[in-house]
Amino acid sequence: MQSDTAQGRPEALLGLDRGVWLLIALAAWLYVLGMLAFFFPLPSHSAVALLAGVGMAGGGVLQLLYAIAGPDGSFRPWSLLSAILSLLGAVLIFANPLWGADALMLLIAALLLAGGTLRVMMAWLGRSEACWREIGFSGLVSIVMSGGLYLYAPDVAPTNLAMLLGFSFLSEGMAYSSCAIGRTSGASGVART
Repeated sequence: MQSDTAQGRPEALLGLDRGVWLLIALAAWLYVLGMLAFFFPLPSHSAVALLAGVGMAGGGVLQLLYAIAGPDGSFRPWSLLSAILSLLGAVLIFANPLWGADALMLLIAALLLAGGTLRVMMAWLGRSEACWREIGFSGLVSIVMSGGLYLYAPDVAPTNLAMLLGFSFLSEGMAYSSCAIGRTSGASGVART
């Protein structure tokens, strides 16, 4: 009889289930993108938009996998809605890569506002879940970042825009790390929005 590790099932590795591995993958994705945005200056608004689009595409796929294959819970419908929002945002950014800088910033701000609002609602409705505070905090960070972009859209330099986006990615990654840790200790977790 083969062991689970020999069969290549990820849930066998370290005794963690598939939902935890998806949360870890999602958090790692967001950490990498957040660090890229912070430490590598991007030369143009289009480059920042490309980073946002890549982040939303990868995050949307991982969210969709979590919504389909992750554990049942009060956040499953929210996870699916979040995946759809992220994938739609990525399609909008990739379909119009040469929009003007202001249009791209406003699109990114609208997507941050929608995703942040969704995470705050998800946290409020799922207060019994292990990491609802962290999810709510990451939603508030995205809402504040979108407000800053709306207020200063014409004057935001690409480097500053990348840093705002990076901070949003990092706070969301921390929230999903917390969810993965909560799930490994027996508490339930949530999916990214």
